[in-house]
Order: sequence, then C-alpha cells, then structure tokens
Amino acid sequence: VSITGLAGPSGGTAEKPVGTVYIGTALKYEPANSSLHHFSGDRQSIREQTTQAAIAQLWEQLNG
Repeated sequence: VSITGLAGPSGGTAEKPVGTVYIGTALKYEPANSSLHHFSGDRQSIREQTTQAAIAQLWEQLNG
C-alpha cells in the first residue's frame, strides 16, 4: 500500500487542493492498482478517510 497527497491544513493549490490523495496497492503476481480521491474536512478527517479507502482498496484487490 502506498499513499501520497495533501492532508492539509496548508500546501494545496488550485490544481491540487488539500484533500487530493492518491492510493496505490499491489499484490505479488498481479497488476498494481491506483486511485485518486478528493476528500474534505480537516487534516485528521482526511487522514482517516484515506486510511479507510486504502484498506477498502486492498480488500477489493485481495478478494478480486
């Protein structure tokens, strides 16, 4: 699992606002999977939403 993005509270731009998050997952012998998300809220909320989305993405990949 890999995660990168902007959780805030600063650092965002018009092109990449705070809440822009990319999540990547990969399993051995399978293609990698990546997704782009636009979460809202404060830093803690964005981090929690990101964690939940990453776990869900990995779960989907594991269960095909």
